[in-house]
Amino acid sequence: MMEQLALSHPEISFKYIQNKQVKLHTSGNYNVKDVIYNVYGRDMAKALLEVFYENDFMKIEGYAGKPEVPEETEALRTTM
Repeated sequence: MMEQLALSHPEISFKYIQNKQVKLHTSGNYNVKDVIYNVYGRDMAKALLEVFYENDFMKIEGYAGKPEVPEETEALRTTM
């Protein structure tokens, strides 16, 4: 749940501590890719491509996995 909150609000700094260990920490710098890095790790963040399309009727933005992202990471998929 913390991961979903962090990904949907990159403008807020989150720090999740469990059993005296930091499990998640985000900067709140508005950068979604930084949050992806903090949630999923460096390898996943590097394997993503930015997607952006806008016209008069809609706007699509986000990240998509490159072909080298293994299918077993499908469980990590987040859609908002």
